[in-house]
Amino acid sequence: MIVTRRIVIFTSLSEYPVLNINGTLKKSSYGSQTADYTYNLANLLTEVNNANGSTQISKYSYTYYVDGNQKSKTESVAGTNKGTTNYTYDGLNRLVTEQAPNNTYSYQYDIYGNRSQMVSERNGTTNYTYDRIIKISFHKDRDAVSPAASLFLPMLLFLR
Repeated sequence: MIVTRRIVIFTSLSEYPVLNINGTLKKSSYGSQTADYTYNLANLLTEVNNANGSTQISKYSYTYYVDGNQKSKTESVAGTNKGTTNYTYDGLNRLVTEQAPNNTYSYQYDIYGNRSQMVSERNGTTNYTYDRIIKISFHKDRDAVSPAASLFLPMLLFLR
């Protein structure tokens, strides 16, 4: 069963996404631009193809560890491979390293599971502090301390 809905907004036709029977997104489109989505047997996203008509704009491929954490992301734009980003996690399913084509990041967490530090090989270290309601209050990179009172970062729990 595939479900699609159409609505008219300001005399232009917009198409709501097409869903697979299990509720995962199969296709979305607007005008001649489309995005097609593919999933593995665990319903984890494995591929996104973005196109304008028959011309591919970009493609993203994803792989996963057995526990469902993302292992890698490969990106291509206009048929050119832009590289693969690889991810590793600790025993609590928290991201600890991200090896991107042009940079490597490592992450550390406080005792509450909030990200406390990000180290970038190219850009240095960014430290994060939180107030009592787990709202980030400041982040400090190598050049400056910035208030971040409007940025709310709830404690992330991986629900599986």
